[in-house]
Amino acid sequence: MRILLVGGTGLVGSAIDARLSTEGHECVLVSRHPDAAPDTQHVILDVARTTDAAKWKGIVAGVDAVINAAGALQGQNMQGVHVAGSAALYTACESAGVRRVILFSAIGIDRDAPTDFSRSKRDGEAALMARDLDWVVLRPSVVVGRPV
Repeated sequence: MRILLVGGTGLVGSAIDARLSTEGHECVLVSRHPDAAPDTQHVILDVARTTDAAKWKGIVAGVDAVINAAGALQGQNMQGVHVAGSAALYTACESAGVRRVILFSAIGIDRDAPTDFSRSKRDGEAALMARDLDWVVLRPSVVVGRPV
């Protein structure tokens, strides 16, 4: 299976890439870091600035599934990464016939007093759920580990 892994060079994304590659899947990584994955198929792209679905069209072409593990923290463009750029990705998936999408969100996004982070994650989930796709949203707690 050919899988587009958005946020593929981060802590969660690199672990997913290692596991899927070991199982024989072909992963195409998307990240904004040009030197992060020299021995892989790597698309250098800033999700927060890629808010037009047409810019995602060529990137999603030929993939069987998308895993969105991109994330932004305080001081970064959370709205751009979690909502606007991701919504454009989901629109491109829908128009290209890429049905399967997995989104890594975060626990606690449904609290009564959400933070900017959890509010942007919640809005990103809503953007995915609004599309006609076969989607799964995962809400892990705090993720701690060493890069793969």
